[in-house]
Amino acid sequence: MRIGTLARKTGLSIHTLRFYETIGVIDGRLVSRSSNNYRHYDDKAVEHLRLVRFGRDAGFTLSEITRFIEDIAHGKRRRSEVLGAKLKELQARKRSIDAICGLLRAKIARLKSADRAGAR
Repeated sequence: MRIGTLARKTGLSIHTLRFYETIGVIDGRLVSRSSNNYRHYDDKAVEHLRLVRFGRDAGFTLSEITRFIEDIAHGKRRRSEVLGAKLKELQARKRSIDAICGLLRAKIARLKSADRAGAR
């Protein structure tokens, strides 16, 4: 399929698809060039890019996604292991963000109290 069709099927822009190909996020085996130099994508590219989108939505960087896909393809890591590690990382970040939110709520409460005391 050509790049426009792939863009429609995945919801990604043509620019993003070209970028992903350039940096190696799209497996080179899924892309070929026709005699007129148009890109032609294998049907498996749609599922591949859905996995990439899932990874981005789950908080993976493009670098992590590329490593993740390569590791799975070469049998180095299991999907559950990779996703479990990302879940732990996100849970740690959430705890940190929750702590910061608690500090902000306390600061806001003190400021509101000071504002009320100053308004008297």
